[in-house]
Amino acid sequence: MAETIASIVSVESVTDLSVDDDVDRYELIVDGPTVAGTLTELAANLSSLTATARGIEVTLHLTTDVDVREFVERLQRRYPETQLVARREQTVPHRTHDGIRAALEERLTDRQLEVLQTSYLSGFFDWPRKAPARTSPTCSTSPSRRSTGTCA
Repeated sequence: MAETIASIVSVESVTDLSVDDDVDRYELIVDGPTVAGTLTELAANLSSLTATARGIEVTLHLTTDVDVREFVERLQRRYPETQLVARREQTVPHRTHDGIRAALEERLTDRQLEVLQTSYLSGFFDWPRKAPARTSPTCSTSPSRRSTGTCA
């Protein structure tokens, strides 16, 4: 399967991420436009994207100010076979700045909060990224709740 995917012209590399025999999962490095990139350009928040023998199935979220019909029409201009299969309206609880901060403070250690804030303020999460991602190859971290990273 990986060889078949790699033969597609715009796919630069394929990495098999399959954990078990039931589901095939691959990471693709693609040169050129992608469905996910197009959805992002159209202001959609991508929830899931699954490639099947029938095509690509996408679940996404749109803000209330986006006209769904116009969104689908714009998507169909790039991908004419696009079909809206279902539309659901959800009420998403509004989180205030203080509410988000309180949730982070509850779940993260002081050091983790400091690293998160420093990363955010330095532009680490901007796209395209202004700050380079730098990690030491000799560092490892423990998944425990406490910060237990070690570096050689």
